[in-house]
Amino acid sequence: GEYFHHNRFNIELSSWMFISLLWYYQIYKCFEKMRKVITAGNKTDIDVLACAVAYKNILNLLWEDAVISVSNEFGWTVPKFIFERWFGLDKVNIENDDEIIIVDLSHPDYINKNVNQDNIIEIRDHHPWFENYRKEKIWNKSIIEPIWACATLIYEQAKKLGLVAKLEKYSIDLLMTAILSNTLNFKAQITKERDILAYDELRKISTLPTNWTEIYFRGVWKNLVENSKEALINDTKILELGWKPVVIWQIELRESRDFMIENKELIEDIMTAYGNKNRVYTSPSISEWVNYIFTKSDFVKKLFSEILWTKFDGDIWTTDKLWLRKEIWKDLM
Repeated sequence: GEYFHHNRFNIELSSWMFISLLWYYQIYKCFEKMRKVITAGNKTDIDVLACAVAYKNILNLLWEDAVISVSNEFGWTVPKFIFERWFGLDKVNIENDDEIIIVDLSHPDYINKNVNQDNIIEIRDHHPWFENYRKEKIWNKSIIEPIWACATLIYEQAKKLGLVAKLEKYSIDLLMTAILSNTLNFKAQITKERDILAYDELRKISTLPTNWTEIYFRGVWKNLVENSKEALINDTKILELGWKPVVIWQIELRESRDFMIENKELIEDIMTAYGNKNRVYTSPSISEWVNYIFTKSDFVKKLFSEILWTKFDGDIWTTDKLWLRKEIWKDLM
């Protein structure tokens, strides 16, 4: 009887310990922080790169487990010396239980195909479309502001949390460069005071050379000249107007006239290969404060003439001020 009583006690003790451990494990799992993965679409431009890098930096400073999973196909706004001077992207695969943060994007069709969109916990973007999708999917988890650079939003978040002084040097440099790029060196029509303020404050703490604007845009030009066809193919947007979709290519440069003239045949070939007859190429020329626009579509000519208050002379047209595609898009919508 004593042997049986002793073994019964051991069994009950073991059962109690097992149940206790299971209980503690369940409590741990309830409070365990899921990994946050910062991602975007199928291409990485300078704004995506800056936002992903800096936001990971911010979350890590808050002791969050955050990683980056963006495309290693860099757009032409990311010159080679930009990603060579940085430490590289995280090599991670998106898992089913990851919490997803999207930066500089909110179009559901363009979000990273490896993302389960039900796992999106946050979107930080500056494109004022797809509000219904965002409300349906993530409700109040979207941070969408009508400013010119998503990088400005990320900087403002760091400032709000008092973390600007703790940001890594490369986060500061990338945020500053993305704002510079997205605002076309502050010549875009609807550049916001918030963009200017963010840039000025970042410029004060950045260690980049004083002629960084010239260095950056020269690098963009070199990148574009060396990869003209790829740049044009990858910078394609379709504007769904309901009755007729319009395909818009955009290449913004410090001086864009020569590039368009020298590559007119290539531009036309790429536009023709796309199939849609309602197609247009627009190239903001930053130093001249104008756009060079090329289209053979009568429909597009009429549409753009109504929006931009001017008339085409043949197939090429020079605007009287600088227009970005997203500004034209906004007016057409």
